[in-house]
Amino acid sequence: MGGRGVLGVVATATDGVETLRTGLVGPALALGWQVAVTLTPTAGRWLRANGELDLLETLTGLPVRDSPRLPAEPRPHPVADCYVVAPASAN
Repeated sequence: MGGRGVLGVVATATDGVETLRTGLVGPALALGWQVAVTLTPTAGRWLRANGELDLLETLTGLPVRDSPRLPAEPRPHPVADCYVVAPASAN
């Protein structure tokens, strides 16, 4: 675990999501957070298409979630100490 705890990042398909790795995840890791990324399904498609999803998984060492999980399925991420929703949209 990172020195500050686990940061859960939830990102949506809106302007700026393509900079999630460089603008939020990388800096959070540098500050000592362990980062677990969850994307909306559309954001997942966008980041998978440009290769960012794989880069996020490599950087964080955790799978990036972009689809729902059934209650009986195991959690792929540790329990978060703090959440950030970014980027977000009111659309």
